[in-house]
Amino acid sequence: MYNKLKEIVLPNLVGFKEDLTVHDKKALRNYKGAYLHAYRENGTNLILLDVSLIDYSLDKEKIENNLSSMLVYFKGANLNFHYFNGTEIIRINWENVQTIYKNFVIEVLSRKDKIEKLEINLISFELLQLMIKFRNWKQKIHESNVPSLRRLRNHFEFFKIKRTESLDDLKQQLYSNLI
Repeated sequence: MYNKLKEIVLPNLVGFKEDLTVHDKKALRNYKGAYLHAYRENGTNLILLDVSLIDYSLDKEKIENNLSSMLVYFKGANLNFHYFNGTEIIRINWENVQTIYKNFVIEVLSRKDKIEKLEINLISFELLQLMIKFRNWKQKIHESNVPSLRRLRNHFEFFKIKRTESLDDLKQQLYSNLI
């Protein structure tokens, strides 16, 4: 779908064509989801609308600030906006951008709330204890009725988690293996 975007945008770029031909191309290379794209005579901006790309280890206020800043930066001097819905590129106006982005923000913050309810700190601590005590810690998780370990089974791809002795590393692994 990058080639279609390039066909639409490149003829309108006077400067900073590498925004599109290098940076946007790289970002979209293996990306299949929805995104917002904007351009002006001298450059482009791109927002990938994938909730899994957000760093949920940050506190909610920081996530909200990052998302808000991203939209302000996206507007910038851009006058032309497109939305890729997963199948086609649609030209949209600034109001549509705001609506689409607002829905994305709602989804991100909802996911953050869900993650907070999972109590990742508690899960990480219990998981670390299992890793330290047992070679077969994954089997222990699989057989456990402890609520935090059930949450681990139900909300994370725990078989992808690697043994570690670092609580911080374990938390990062959990955030990146959310289902």
